[in-house]
Amino acid sequence: MILGELHRLSDLEFNYSTCGCQLRKSCGLPCACVLSAYLNSGEDIPLDSIDIFWRTLDVSWSTPLENEDIQCDDELHIFKEKFKKQSNAGKKSFLRKLADIFNPSTNLIKEPAVKKNTRGRPSLKKQKKKKCVDPKNQDPGLQDVIGDGNCGFRSVAVALGLSEDQWPRIRSDLVRELDVNQQKYKYIFGTTDYKKIYKTVQLAGKWMEMPNTGLIIASAYNRVVISLANGGNVGGCTTIFPLWSSPPQSEPHGTIVIAHVNDNHYIKATLREGCPLPMTHPLWITYKSDIASAWEDPYVSRQEEFREYYFRIPETFDLSK
Repeated sequence: MILGELHRLSDLEFNYSTCGCQLRKSCGLPCACVLSAYLNSGEDIPLDSIDIFWRTLDVSWSTPLENEDIQCDDELHIFKEKFKKQSNAGKKSFLRKLADIFNPSTNLIKEPAVKKNTRGRPSLKKQKKKKCVDPKNQDPGLQDVIGDGNCGFRSVAVALGLSEDQWPRIRSDLVRELDVNQQKYKYIFGTTDYKKIYKTVQLAGKWMEMPNTGLIIASAYNRVVISLANGGNVGGCTTIFPLWSSPPQSEPHGTIVIAHVNDNHYIKATLREGCPLPMTHPLWITYKSDIASAWEDPYVSRQEEFREYYFRIPETFDLSK
């Protein structure tokens, strides 16, 4: 699978923004855009960028268990020891996992929604009706901003407690971050993609390019950035930490949550406490400074919960018995 991604890099039409990151999101293996960064830097693929499923895969023959008295005392002891070491959010995450085992009907996995027919031009009557939304019915965890090409930067401003009209300040801060750490970012993104990101940040009306701009946002404001999306050119869901600084002693850390909706707009989102979090951005895993390594630690259990929900292997049942 990785070889197939390397072949994609040799395609003259391939560029970083159209990678899609499908291999990384579905299998936990480096996709073409990540492999490109490794090739440019001349380093080997780090083990941390490979999902633990592949690193612990055992293909040896197993011995069938017959009439064995299976106990769980050791496992429960390990669970209790790990539970004691967790933060309050981590403990809630552990307890939710137990609840899912005892009562599967309460878990977060829901039946996928049926895709509506989108063929044909919608009538003007339907369009007008769609715009009339009762504010009481809107999700309180979502905050919309003006969609003028600056919506991503407006969303960051709102997440920082500012007015969305202060988006020029956000652009200015990110340009300063790119200038101060120019050589580092060129090493991470490559010169071509650095210039591309710089342009989208500097020029008003240019769309924010996520999730890579998230690395710059996190580092500029010393916040955890969570990018939510359905995939495609925006790279799917990922969690991003500051690259150059050590985390503050207090928890929880400040977060900036940006959601890409309708394939053409960014909004500010708020996540419930202790909810599962998407996996860490692979470029942060590869290029973070030593003092920044501890940022990820408090979120590992929540990311494992995310992995279990969205990357679990479907169970099969023999209906002939």
